[in-house]
Amino acid sequence: MCGFVGVSLPKDAAAPRAELLVRATRAMRHRGPDDEGYLLAELASAASWSYAGEETPAAVRAALGLEPLPSAPPRWDLALGHRRLAIQDLRPQGHQPMASASGDCLLVYNGELYGTEPLRRALEARGVQLRGASDTELLVEAWAAWGPDCLERLNGQFACAVYEPRRGRLTLARDRFGIKPLYLRWEGGRLDFASELRPLRILADEPGPWEVDPEAAYAFLAAGRSDYGRRTCFLGLTQVEAGERVELDLVRRTLTRRRWYELPRRRRALAPAQAVAALRRGLQDAVAARLVADVRVGSCLSGGIDSSTVVGIASALLRERPGAARSLGGEVQAFSARHPGLACDEGEWVDLALAHSGARGHSVVPRGEDLVRELPALVAQQELPFPTASSYAQSCVFRRARAEGVIVTLDGQGADELFAGYPELIAFRVRELFASSRLSELVGEVLGRSPAALPWRTQTRALLRGLLPHELIRWRRRQRWGDLGGLAPELALAQAARVPLHPREGLDAVLRDMLGASSLPGLLRFADRSAMAHSVEARFPFLDHRLVELAFSLPPELKLRRGVTKWVLREAARGWIPERIAARRDKVGFATPDQLWLAGPLLPLAEEVLLDPGLERRFFDPAGVARLLAAWRAGAPGVSAALMRCLVFALWLRFAR
Repeated sequence: MCGFVGVSLPKDAAAPRAELLVRATRAMRHRGPDDEGYLLAELASAASWSYAGEETPAAVRAALGLEPLPSAPPRWDLALGHRRLAIQDLRPQGHQPMASASGDCLLVYNGELYGTEPLRRALEARGVQLRGASDTELLVEAWAAWGPDCLERLNGQFACAVYEPRRGRLTLARDRFGIKPLYLRWEGGRLDFASELRPLRILADEPGPWEVDPEAAYAFLAAGRSDYGRRTCFLGLTQVEAGERVELDLVRRTLTRRRWYELPRRRRALAPAQAVAALRRGLQDAVAARLVADVRVGSCLSGGIDSSTVVGIASALLRERPGAARSLGGEVQAFSARHPGLACDEGEWVDLALAHSGARGHSVVPRGEDLVRELPALVAQQELPFPTASSYAQSCVFRRARAEGVIVTLDGQGADELFAGYPELIAFRVRELFASSRLSELVGEVLGRSPAALPWRTQTRALLRGLLPHELIRWRRRQRWGDLGGLAPELALAQAARVPLHPREGLDAVLRDMLGASSLPGLLRFADRSAMAHSVEARFPFLDHRLVELAFSLPPELKLRRGVTKWVLREAARGWIPERIAARRDKVGFATPDQLWLAGPLLPLAEEVLLDPGLERRFFDPAGVARLLAAWRAGAPGVSAALMRCLVFALWLRFAR
């Protein structure tokens, strides 16, 4: 993984100082501690100049003949900066920004491509002579050969910026499911873009805070929503969406957004046994492809079905196909967060998975006292607000992985959205069956529910939410926040109707919404920031696009079956995971003891931050916040989630200034 930043200026615009480009690039050093590079280009002459940075290794400077970026560089209209985390082909040939052999394409890129041999053969068949073995070179040569259409040939997680001087075009693109981030600011014909938000602020060189988007603020405070589609929490700052490319005509200065990927809508007529077999093959291929690296690879392990499956497959590959698993270094190293003695602890399940797979376990025990000290830095690291302390536990896990020399980790993220892993989704399946008068299946789903997955009361409420009209849900949300939540009334009234709710077309529509909008995008952002803060690359086998398309081609009854979530995945994973894990009906979901921490070490910080007279009244009602804290101290149920969101958001507002 890497980080990049860029600026494209309109004609005759004053160029930012070179020092700002360097600062913006170095603000992402954590994303790429191994190399640093710059490119400046003049559009009229199609000339470009490549430069080294202070942290460009001497071997790279010598091999590529790079000179340091001068404080007074030539006149330029386009600038690119890059930080490299070296994963594939650690030699100087992987340095970025990178040009194609023809010079028709210049590229900065963040991500990884998998299963690249067919792409390599196709390029060689066209006469392309590859200089190295990096996936970056494959991408820039593929773009030179096929243009933006090459994106459809890629299997991977990526964001990139490609400059084509002869076409007068700059293209930003992002992978199918938005695994890697890419933000932009388009104003007055100038385009700034970067892998994180902080570099955009440096490039703008403007005093004062950026303006917070009130709709995004409400979505987070009221519903914990942490991704907003094309928008961010800041007005004027957007992101390239998953499966989208953004093209800038460098002559006309017009910006065009185009979808290059849409998740297919087709059903496959597979019997249950066929579906299980197809999924099993797809899982093994996806994990094997993500073990390819020239550095050490490990895995995260929570003890749930998803991460246990990934660890189980990696361990099986190590035994059966050791040549395909060289990056594991002879054993699977698995990293977990534990909370001994607490209800959210999954240590028992982690130990079961380790014993079954033979993986070597490494554990961290996040502590509330440490979170108090690290929370302000965590808010800055994440850049956008997060609803629970799980991001802290996740950061601790990646920190430990890096300390153990593991640079790449596999992760089970995405399986819940593909295979209906959240117990409350049964409500949408029940609604779907009721609407189609499939009453016998409906009875089976209702009676098959397990209190181990969710308490009966919680399941009943989830069922009601799946059946109640959206307007009634929004009304209840406004009432709840008006009574207790501390949200400014004007904000709630203005924004409540705009926060989207799950669609009602059936389970498949809800899962598509969770994959592309309401669930997975936020989780991927948390993972990206937590991993990259410690210079670790996180890979997600379940988000191999072939696997995603297979999952969404399967009928709902193979995902939710007689009250059992992820039925087809449980069946496909048998042998790779212990039977007890395959039969698990509870859902912990990488939880942290937020209630315990809020009652203890976090409470003084929450009181200090939320009772501050300077608390922003655009978003908070001070009297409501005081009632929220009083209710928490009095032991009122259902308060901790709102309190944590308020605390994080208030701290984030300080970061946003």
